[in-house]
Amino acid sequence: MMTLSERYRDALVADPRQDALNQLQADRFGSKIAADEQAGLVDQALALGSALAEQVLQETGEAQIANLLAENSEELVPNLLAIADFYGAQVTEDEYPVAPEFTTIGYFETPNQLFVNRWFAQYDEEVQTAEMPLLAYEQWRPVALAHELFHYMDETKKMVPPQDYRLSLWKLGPYTHKTELTILREIAAMSFAQHLTNWPFYPGRLTELLMALTELYSSESK
Repeated sequence: MMTLSERYRDALVADPRQDALNQLQADRFGSKIAADEQAGLVDQALALGSALAEQVLQETGEAQIANLLAENSEELVPNLLAIADFYGAQVTEDEYPVAPEFTTIGYFETPNQLFVNRWFAQYDEEVQTAEMPLLAYEQWRPVALAHELFHYMDETKKMVPPQDYRLSLWKLGPYTHKTELTILREIAAMSFAQHLTNWPFYPGRLTELLMALTELYSSESK
């Protein structure tokens, strides 16, 4: 099993597209998609997310900042609080309970509430010492906020195109029951967050890294 430091460095060099494909294949419905369709659906979801991120940057006047990101990505990120406010979303940062069986770094509540979990900030000193600076709260906070902003723009603002793909689950006579795939929306949200904040690895890895961080330092303190 890899150490937290090894998992952190693996995330930095991993291919975001492959991470997204792995996320689809690990989903209980995504795993039912024919293998020859999976890559195409992932590419569509990733493209949807990145396109919406570019639209948001243009609409909010943050595009100039985004153009500077490539020159100094450690210091400049678009102002996510200003972007959320522009679209009418309200942001709350607070500490929410974390447990091995369930945790969240952020969530969205209808109609316009975005929440970011500040609980992990207690380990900021440890991650800096361990040379994992991206796990410090202020570093990943915009990513979590951007991810939840996508869901707000999807569910409340209706800015995300409807999903064309439907997975057939069962048949009863001439009727075939089909469903949208939530996981494709999640992958699009990951892509949106990554492109909007210039985050260096697939955001889907953040929760697992933060949980590993919590397990490591909580066990050491016992």
